[in-house]
Amino acid sequence: MYTLAPNSIYASSFPNHVAPAAARLSFEPDVLLVPAGQSRTVSLLLHPPTGLDASRLPLWSGYITVNASDGSVLSLPYQGLAGSLRNATVLARNQTWITTSRDVKAEARSPPDALFVLPAPNTASDSPSLPTLVVQLALGSRLLRAHVIAHRPAHTHRPNSLFAAASAHGQSIGQLDEFPSRWNPRGKRVFPWNGKLHNGKWAPPGRYRIVVRALRIFGDENVDADWDVSQTLPFAISYGD
Repeated sequence: MYTLAPNSIYASSFPNHVAPAAARLSFEPDVLLVPAGQSRTVSLLLHPPTGLDASRLPLWSGYITVNASDGSVLSLPYQGLAGSLRNATVLARNQTWITTSRDVKAEARSPPDALFVLPAPNTASDSPSLPTLVVQLALGSRLLRAHVIAHRPAHTHRPNSLFAAASAHGQSIGQLDEFPSRWNPRGKRVFPWNGKLHNGKWAPPGRYRIVVRALRIFGDENVDADWDVSQTLPFAISYGD
């Protein structure tokens, strides 16, 4: 049974495509005599089905029945996955975007350079117009990072030292307040942002984009190749009174 849809990084809709192939099993030894009160070891070798599209992550499974002379019946399930989970894409390059907190369900994407007026730092607000990061994961990821990258100050604001230093080199000023995010299931992940960073500071008024990094399944967070990277279009923020 294929996990992914044809030519896609996303899971197939139910019912999944079942391929006409089967795994092959072999036992060592294939004949065994077990005296009363003793035990023996049987090695089982599983040979995956052949002729399948490994890029679609075929899942194969079954069970072995053991029939005893006393009439009891035991079963031993098995399963395997062809292909490489570590090489499977968990986040497409264009599947990270900014919307407003009121448009999340409609999946509307904010246009480039959209301006968001945020509540003043450390003030409560029920504003429906917070910039909201949306990350559409094709597969689960145990670690997401979301860095706020400075571009240039908004025209109506004078950059402070944090923004000026970061925007000069296209550097991160920090991650969103809820990041890093751990144990993320596949599908849409939504993160409203009020301007607060993970280090407790607040992003200065200015123009930004958010770069999201998603760790692949079985990936090593210290290896760049094990991360999928996607980024939003630029947007601007300022603060109200």
